[in-house]
Amino acid sequence: MRTSLVVAALVVTSALVLPVAAQQEGAPPADPQMQAMMQAMEKYGTPGPEHQLLLEGVGTWDVASKMWMDPAAPPMESKGVSTQRAILGGRYVQYDFEGDMMGMPFSGFGVSGYDRFNQKYVSLWLDTMGTGFYLTEGTCDAAGKVCTETGVWDDCMTGKKAKVKNVFNHIDKDHFTMEMFMVQPDGSELKTMELAYTRRK
Repeated sequence: MRTSLVVAALVVTSALVLPVAAQQEGAPPADPQMQAMMQAMEKYGTPGPEHQLLLEGVGTWDVASKMWMDPAAPPMESKGVSTQRAILGGRYVQYDFEGDMMGMPFSGFGVSGYDRFNQKYVSLWLDTMGTGFYLTEGTCDAAGKVCTETGVWDDCMTGKKAKVKNVFNHIDKDHFTMEMFMVQPDGSELKTMELAYTRRK
């Protein structure tokens, strides 16, 4: 697998470098198909305004969380800290979470980005309460204030796959919330978690 990735990287590098070198030596210009490929790669590989929205979350945030194991009972409350930073030239935001959950130490790691090809926000989440990779994708409203992502996660309580929905509400530059819902078989939604983020000054 690693060898295949190295070979693929060398092919792409050659495709980008050799036409430039050839033109510098007075050779005929690169063929139109190659130029079109390079333009497409540049288009989809360059961060856009959607990435700028993600970068607004860079910083350190204090997080107050509520978790509902039973919707009829009061939620369990805990606190944590989320440190968020830009990676790979501002194409993605990485966030590291440290806190507690259900009275135990809890750590989580995530990456969010915007896929310009598929025109969707995408997120990956990993944490110490599981061993799976949790993926969601979605869109934001026109104002960029409310973003909704959905996915299919493992439900350890039932041993089955479960549909999830995460809703991010950007209140202002220093506050946002994330609500998580489990989508029931009948289509109804059960709120299981709420995280309130406050930017640390």
